This record gives sequence, C-alpha cells and structure tokens, in this order.
Amino acid sequence: MEWYIDPTHADGPAVVRGHQIDGPGAMRFNGGIDQENYTGDWAVAPLLPALHLETVPNNVGTSLVVSGSYTRVQTPGCYAYQVDGLTFTEVTVFQVTFQ
Repeated sequence: MEWYIDPTHADGPAVVRGHQIDGPGAMRFNGGIDQENYTGDWAVAPLLPALHLETVPNNVGTSLVVSGSYTRVQTPGCYAYQVDGLTFTEVTVFQVTFQ
C-alpha cells in the first residue's frame, strides 16, 4: 500500500495507527521507515504496532507519496486508521471482508 498526504499537511513525518472499531481485533503493520532496510519475506516480517512514514514529493503535484507498507488484520470487521502528522490528524474508517 502506498500512502498519499495532501501537500498542505505533509511537512514531516507521519504515524499511522489502527484498530477494529466493531470488535477487539488488532491492526499491525509492516514497512515504513522502521523496516525500510528489511530484505526478508514480508509474510514473516516482525509486525509493528504503528507505521512511521516520511513524506516524499510527488511528480503529480497534488499530493505527496510516503513509504509503502502492509496492513495486517486477522478478522473481518470495521476498522479505522488514525494518521497523525505534525499539523494534522485524519481518521479513515473501512470494512474488511475475507473471501
């Protein structure tokens, strides 16, 4: 997954956290600056409780791209990301289904 942050808010690092909001399910992450030099199999990489990202300019000019990552959940349900930057906090709610 790649993350996009509006350039008016992307003036430094960002932290992503998340949790299931209709149950007890945890959300964990792989990637970001904490694992930028990881070279192993992502399927068995150590899971992180938060994702630390650094902003990078985008050629499109409408947003900034930050480090790629993986989000890990174990159960279907309603989840929310909270993304905190130096000048903003944004919450995004989404549903996970398994097939």
